[in-house]
Formats: sequence, structure tokens, C-alpha cells
Amino acid sequence: MESEVLAIKFLNFVTNHFIDVRAKPPNVKRPNRVSLYVPNKPRNKRWMQIDWNKESISIAMDHLQGDISEETIRNAGVVYGKLDGRNSRIRLQNDNAVYLTVFKSDMVNFTSDEFLYFLTLHYNSYLRRISRKDLTIGIKS
Repeated sequence: MESEVLAIKFLNFVTNHFIDVRAKPPNVKRPNRVSLYVPNKPRNKRWMQIDWNKESISIAMDHLQGDISEETIRNAGVVYGKLDGRNSRIRLQNDNAVYLTVFKSDMVNFTSDEFLYFLTLHYNSYLRRISRKDLTIGIKS
């Protein structure tokens, strides 16, 4: 599977499961990047940034500082730790972001119950970060 196809599948999975999430499509300057956000005027703070290259996709996810623990991330069903250039990994960065890199040769099951549960916790933390508590039950079934 091409990395761009994997990125689009992940994008579709997220936007199909979370109401209110919008995508800012690639542009001329960044043709391999999509950003996801929930509208929050006057500033639309991104939730995720999805980048892809020939071999992998990289997903940066922002959340409320201190709201997501390493234990929560370890329960997402993805190997936790630093990248080794071959294997998919997830890790906590700066206590306010999670980074996930998925290699074509080491796929991640985005539809697993564990990953969807993690993503739901992360989405709710992001909503608290942007002060949109009114949307915390924003998951499609």
C-alpha cells in the first residue's frame, strides 16, 4: 500500500468516527500534509497533522498538556518508543503531543478497539485544550 493511500485511509477513518472534525487539505507548499481540526473561532487549532513520504506516514496529535499519560499511549495497541527507521512506533512528546509513525512494512490496526479508545481519549483532551467541552461526546457510532 502506498503511504499516501494509507494516510487517506487514516484521514477517512478519523473523519468518519468523529463528528465536527474538519480537514485542511494539502496545498502547493505542503502537498504531502493534511491537518485536522475542530472549528474554534477565531483560531482553528489543529488536532492532528498527517504527513506522508515514500515509506511511512507521520501523525502528530496535540492535546491538553498533562492530560494524556504514557500509560494511556502504551494501551493504544501500538509499540511505544523511539523510531528505529523500520518499525511503527507511538510516543509522548513534550507532555502535550503524541507522535505516531506508521511504516508501510509494519502496519497499525487503526480500527482496533484499543486504538479507537485511545483516539477517543485523545480527541476529548484536544477538545478541552481548545475549550470545546460541548463537543466531548462527538463520536459517530
